[in-house]
Amino acid sequence: MRPLLLATILALAAAALTACSSAPVTGRQQLMLMSDSEANAMGRDAYREILAEKGVASNPEQTAMVRRVGERIAAAVGMGLSHRSYGVIMEYSHSGTGENAESIVRNMVEEAMALRDLPVADIKVAVKEHVVQRIGCAVAAVVFWPDDAAGGRRRDR
Repeated sequence: MRPLLLATILALAAAALTACSSAPVTGRQQLMLMSDSEANAMGRDAYREILAEKGVASNPEQTAMVRRVGERIAAAVGMGLSHRSYGVIMEYSHSGTGENAESIVRNMVEEAMALRDLPVADIKVAVKEHVVQRIGCAVAAVVFWPDDAAGGRRRDR
């Protein structure tokens, strides 16, 4: 039984190592489950399928997004903390500057804390701004990661 398990682990490791490559822009290692040519072929097929099914968009409202090349977009996420060890999280994204998005989300956090009658101990805001070159989007998100899901104990790092 052990030789079979070892052979399986080695085969999986070899497959994973051969599928690793470097990302062209960042140089970071990435796991490639399909080649670029396969991904491009799938994209072409999907494009042709949608084009045959829906046709070319002619509605000005629908095509406006594509025409906004050069537009500045931004997303911000804000977290308000109270002395009671909880608070609120707000996010905002728009066509505009990061400075404006940060101001808006900060005001949203302050208003949400006031509505909940939570005294503000701290407000943290993260913002990202992007100038659209072809097509783009800005997303603000927060990931919750418990200290210890099993027992609620904090682990030393």
